[in-house]
Amino acid sequence: MKNITLWAAILCMAALPHAQAVTLLAWDPGGLSGTWPEDWSSTSQGGTVTVDSGVQITAGLGRGSGTSLAGLNNGWGAGSINQTTRSAAETDNDYLFFALSPQAGYEMSLNSLDFNIRIPQSGWDAGNSRYIWQYKVGDGSFTDIGTEQPLVGDYNTNGAAQPTIDLSGIAALQNITEAVEFRVYAWGTTGQFVFGRQTGDDLVLAGSVGTVPEPSRFLLLSAAFAGLALRRRRSLPC
Repeated sequence: MKNITLWAAILCMAALPHAQAVTLLAWDPGGLSGTWPEDWSSTSQGGTVTVDSGVQITAGLGRGSGTSLAGLNNGWGAGSINQTTRSAAETDNDYLFFALSPQAGYEMSLNSLDFNIRIPQSGWDAGNSRYIWQYKVGDGSFTDIGTEQPLVGDYNTNGAAQPTIDLSGIAALQNITEAVEFRVYAWGTTGQFVFGRQTGDDLVLAGSVGTVPEPSRFLLLSAAFAGLALRRRRSLPC
């Protein structure tokens, strides 16, 4: 019995490369005014950018070619998002994006995406102001995360928190060693689509990061399984 418990402990230790979910990337545009940063990837450009030590930004917060850079104090986003349908928004490249990758020797698993959106009242179209997030791993193609969603809350003055995007159930976003790009398309706003202006971070990607399991870890697992199998065989009556 003691040997079985020991092997079980070894298996558990070998199979747990990740820590509890933490903030991997976050942007807080509080304090931004005047000149808004393009390819926003560091606090030195304004606002506050938080980056976990296990990951790196491979593409700062940016915008699609069909948009203009919005000018909104304590917020960051795009203007000229003025299409009325998703297909038109995709054709016009009306999106915001960012990308990250794990540091060398690490892998990451993504858990959730939280964000606050602010658009002016003149751009509000009840029931038609919508968005959808997508992701792309490495050189793959973009994949929708869920379905298109309407904006919710009182997002005209100080912005409003949108429902959390759950990433934990997406197998392609677990144990990643490549770069991952996220983009959000928006339409039906007839104007700006801006991250802000709630207190604290207005765009947060959470997950976990850990070292890539070494070959010895897999050898340990194999040895553990072999040991358990041998013990069971020896315990069987002849």
